[in-house]
Amino acid sequence: MELALILGKQLLSMFIMIAVGYLLVKIGLLKAEDSRPLSILIIYVISPCMIFASFQQKFRPEILQGLLMCTICAAAIHLLFYLVGHGLKKPLGLNTVDRASIMYVNAGNLIIPLVAASLGDEWVVYTTAYVLIFLPLMWGHGYSILSGQNSVKIGKVLTNPNIIGIALGLLFFVLGWRLPEVLGNTVNSFGGLIAPINMLMLGVMMAGADMKKLFSIKRAYVVCFIRLILCPVLAILLIKVTGFANLFPDGKSVLLVSVLAASAPSGSNVVQVAQLFDRDADYAATINILTCLFCAVTIPLMTWFYQWIV
Repeated sequence: MELALILGKQLLSMFIMIAVGYLLVKIGLLKAEDSRPLSILIIYVISPCMIFASFQQKFRPEILQGLLMCTICAAAIHLLFYLVGHGLKKPLGLNTVDRASIMYVNAGNLIIPLVAASLGDEWVVYTTAYVLIFLPLMWGHGYSILSGQNSVKIGKVLTNPNIIGIALGLLFFVLGWRLPEVLGNTVNSFGGLIAPINMLMLGVMMAGADMKKLFSIKRAYVVCFIRLILCPVLAILLIKVTGFANLFPDGKSVLLVSVLAASAPSGSNVVQVAQLFDRDADYAATINILTCLFCAVTIPLMTWFYQWIV
């Protein structure tokens, strides 16, 4: 319960940052379209630096064990989410945007800063396992269903800055290499910006949305419930039933990072691909924003449920 409260306080702090971004647009100091350069800064500089910096620690075999554990768990969770979206497709009439929003989450933009701020920078290393599974699936299956094409964007995966950050970070970690002090401090400083810049970007993006229209789309609430409540509850029950958290030392704490990722809002990648192929991008953005707002309550709730049942 204590950790759930810590996460709740940290999320509240992050939402204050979102409010600052929102206000900066409303008083005319920024424009809603300024969210794009902020997003580019996060994707190409800040997030890779945060990921790489998380690997700059003393090599310990248990960290590799934890990474393997989180990778297997992330693969199982994505399979579970696919089954949920596919199974509810006909009963609830879910379209491609609904199913993509249920399966693919904002693990990088929200969970990485949340883990860093609430659990510590050294725990960010375990979020990379979810990213390793998420990115190939998003640019393979997710891209395919949203575009209507049977194609996989391998280049999008291999050249993704987060994947490059993971690869370089893991290499340095295994070989015991450290960046020179000045360069290391620079990387750490950029990585430390991930929470405030991410939240400001979300606030700027929200300021450009029609909030009245946003809250009037009833169908989106069904998707929000599935994404933020049903899916993480099923993921937690899967961990409980399989006993996976007991297979490794400190497994319960390590897998909490995977649970946080499974509880995240729908991914901004879904909105980007929906825009590209004219797949009701406004509706995808509505789900993205609503899940971002509601997760302030649901993530601490899912954390408490995980700690209670597992």
